[in-house]
Order: sequence, then C-alpha cells, then structure tokens
Amino acid sequence: LYYLCEKIRIEKGKIDIEMDEDKEDVTNCAYLLESLVKTGENNPVELNLNQFDTGIINATGHDPVWCTFGWEISEPEDNIVIEQSDYIRESLTNVEKLIIDDIDSGQYRDFFDIETAINWWFTEELCINEEASRTKNVYLYKKGKDGKICLGPGWDFDAWSFGTAGLRTFWAKDYALYYRYLFKDPVFVNRVKEKWAEYRPIWEEKIPKFIDDQYRLIYKSAKRNELMWPDWIVPADSYEQSVEQMKDAFMQQLKWMDEYIVFELSVEDGFT
Repeated sequence: LYYLCEKIRIEKGKIDIEMDEDKEDVTNCAYLLESLVKTGENNPVELNLNQFDTGIINATGHDPVWCTFGWEISEPEDNIVIEQSDYIRESLTNVEKLIIDDIDSGQYRDFFDIETAINWWFTEELCINEEASRTKNVYLYKKGKDGKICLGPGWDFDAWSFGTAGLRTFWAKDYALYYRYLFKDPVFVNRVKEKWAEYRPIWEEKIPKFIDDQYRLIYKSAKRNELMWPDWIVPADSYEQSVEQMKDAFMQQLKWMDEYIVFELSVEDGFT
C-alpha cells in the first residue's frame, strides 16, 4: 500500500522546540541534522555548507556493508552562514570526542541526552531494523545553544525490519553510531535496565493489539493489493500470514532482548 506521511521537521507537535534565532549571535539556535551516507552505497559526495562530517565517528555498518557518513543540516535551512555551520559541526564533534575518549568520566551526558538515545535504541532493536546498522535516515536535534543533543525520532522501517531479515541480533548496539561506547557507561546501562523494566510489560500488552487494530483497518485495501501483487517480500503466502509473522517476530525479539537485558547486560559486555 502507498503510505503518506509528513516530513520530519522542527514544528509544534513534531520536534517541538523553539527555532528563534539570536540576531546578534547566529550560533544561538536549535538545529536538526539528518545523516548523510557519503560512500558505500552511494557515490562519494562533495560536502557543501549545509553538510559536514566530524572526522570522529564516520564509519558504520558491518561486513560486507560498510559505509562512511556525515550529517546534513536540515534546519535551519535558509540563509545559513559559515558561523552557524561551524558551530553545529563543532558542537557535535566535541560530544563525539567525549563519548570516545572520555566515556568513563560521564561528562558527555552534560551535552548528550541519553533518554532519547535509549528510546531510539529500544525502537530500532525491537523492530529488528537491519538498516540501523548502516545508520541511514538518522536524525539528531539540539534544543538551542544550551540544550543537549538528542537522538531521534526513529525513521526508515521498511523491507529490512520487523523480522524480514529473521535475525535475533543487535543491529544498533553493535554497529550504529555511539552505542558500543555508550554501553561502557554504567549510568547509561543502568538507565537502560530501568526503562526496560518500566516499558517492557506495556509493549508486551499493547503492541500486538496495535498490530491487530492496524490489520483490521487496512484489511480491504491489503486484500486488493494482494490480488494485484501476490508476491511477498517475506516468506508468507497471504496478508494474514505476514501479519502473524510480524507479531511473532516482535514477541520473539521482545523475549530475546528481555533475557539479555535482565540477565546478561553489563558494562563490560557493552564494547564489541
């Protein structure tokens, strides 16, 4: 089925932060970044004023799909000046240096929001999103000059998610962005466990019901779609079967992650 949705942007009800710029200090503004794959899947790109890489963390993926990436400044998008671009690049570069070189001090948490990072990790892993390993369509935003850098919202859940790859593995934790460093921080790990204990029973109850509700909502359209395009990307023979496989994949992943987080996750295990 065709799916229509709104663009991710800074706006009330979406990324709900103030974008008012300081006319005397152009660096004093919120911003929204989207990851930009530079090499690996695409031809190399020449970065412009709205694009940059930090030179700190720019490799992502796993064998054989490695790629390098940078960031594109999605907002502010109009009349950006070099001072803004430099400030945005430097603010992220400094955070990445703290995460890699000084994770033990925990100083990075003064500038990087671990709550949104944990939320993003839960989402990617529970959806078994293989593309998280290649760090495509990732968003970062900062709440003004003195705000923290936040990760999200989640994006790009298509043919390589929800069990179609069929692998119980940590695509994000082992390969994406900052996670193999973040899991070296005991504060981060403990917060992961706390949030998991709070939300796991809610997800276990509500997500299968949500899938069933959506299944009924688009049933007639899905069956018409099935008549025209009977081939399924997952090994299923029908809409009904594919939905059951999706629910089963989610519940298996929830159980698999629960066993790992409750019984095995430790700081020492975080770096792979």
